[in-house]
Amino acid sequence: MGQLSRQARPLKLLGILLLQALFMLPSAAAPAAEKALEATPNTGIGPHYPVPSSREADSDLTSQEGIEAIAEGRPLRLRAKVRGDRGEVVAGARIVLWQTDAWGKYDHPRADRSDAEGNPVALDPGFQYSGRTLSDESGGFEFLTIVPGAYEGRPAHLHLTIHAEGYRPVATEIHFVGDPAAEDDYITTAAQRALITKRLEQDPQRPDGLLVVHQIVLTPKAP
Repeated sequence: MGQLSRQARPLKLLGILLLQALFMLPSAAAPAAEKALEATPNTGIGPHYPVPSSREADSDLTSQEGIEAIAEGRPLRLRAKVRGDRGEVVAGARIVLWQTDAWGKYDHPRADRSDAEGNPVALDPGFQYSGRTLSDESGGFEFLTIVPGAYEGRPAHLHLTIHAEGYRPVATEIHFVGDPAAEDDYITTAAQRALITKRLEQDPQRPDGLLVVHQIVLTPKAP
């Protein structure tokens, strides 16, 4: 009996080792790694990044405190979210938006503010030209502005910079579906335009306005 018990010990040990090996094998049902979202392209800041001025710098570009005039042009609401490239929400991101007025002119010292005949074009007193905001706990943010006027060589567009802790900053644009000048744009590539061109919809919050919905995808900084 003792001899049989001694013979069975190696078999028992072998069985234990086989079970351990089975538990160490990767499960066929294990979920695959989450696919990364395509990062928002950097299209560059350009020459008209906002300079300090007496204008307000909030997220509503269509009016200013103490000024009765309302911005010329069709109202446009930008509704967007900021995410990391794994889909995670990015709260507290700092967003700056700037653009042209209804006549395709920037408020900037280097901007050309003359018309086709060389006559000066006055600033729109009711328009803010740029604004700033933060993404909320869901990564969301909004700007109320106007549809930007186009100018020679470029489609109508919004400029944005996004900075967030732990992520690479992005300077990008938003273009609009159906703009005939988009294909001839000399600043952006076709691949970039595929990611930043968005459809204008009716704004459900105001019958005279349009809505554009966008998602900003940031990539983490290198450790």
